[in-house]
Amino acid sequence: MKLYHFTTHDSYTSIERDGFIRPSSDGRYGPGVYLTDLDPHIIAVDEIAKLLYYGGAQKNLSAGKFDYHFYMEIPDDHVKCERPNVYRYISGDNLVVSNYQTVSHGWNDKFLVVGGGLVVAAAATSAATALYNHATDGRQERTYRLQINLQTYLHTIGKEEKFTPVTSSDGGSVQMFCSECNCPVSDVYEGGYLYSSTIDKNELEKKLFDHERMHFW
Repeated sequence: MKLYHFTTHDSYTSIERDGFIRPSSDGRYGPGVYLTDLDPHIIAVDEIAKLLYYGGAQKNLSAGKFDYHFYMEIPDDHVKCERPNVYRYISGDNLVVSNYQTVSHGWNDKFLVVGGGLVVAAAATSAATALYNHATDGRQERTYRLQINLQTYLHTIGKEEKFTPVTSSDGGSVQMFCSECNCPVSDVYEGGYLYSSTIDKNELEKKLFDHERMHFW
């Protein structure tokens, strides 16, 4: 799978010099190198920060932790998915960059940037978006945003540890699954529609509550 590791200028320089990424000692899910599959070509970096750090997003943005990146192809069994979009490297302590194919790395000047998704490198981003929309007719992008909205909703109601929105193999729909028993919990939500018109949040919360009551109480 292809995963991003976002970092500061100083850490990026260190990684370039030493050839490896040092593990974080204070990560929420234990020590390790943390990565994400959230793509800054599709979703703005400030939104990615909110999804990864919640209330600590602005602090980490201000500290420059999203200024640079490494984008690498890493085998599935070398990482553990701790929660949606958050992966921890488990194949050793340091992540040796030369052990994996690096898709890109450097300063995040070509990505959607902090402050509402304004485009810095307009030509590059527009070309990428045009190619993406031509291939998928925009449906996969809408599905991706639907998944992000569901993740945000789960965090709002305090259930992000128990349930996970999973995108279908064709990238056209999302369905909520239980993280414990891996059972489908919700209806299938088509990505071609807006979040507000597709999902009855009261009905969804009732389905989650009923599932918890049946399986965990």
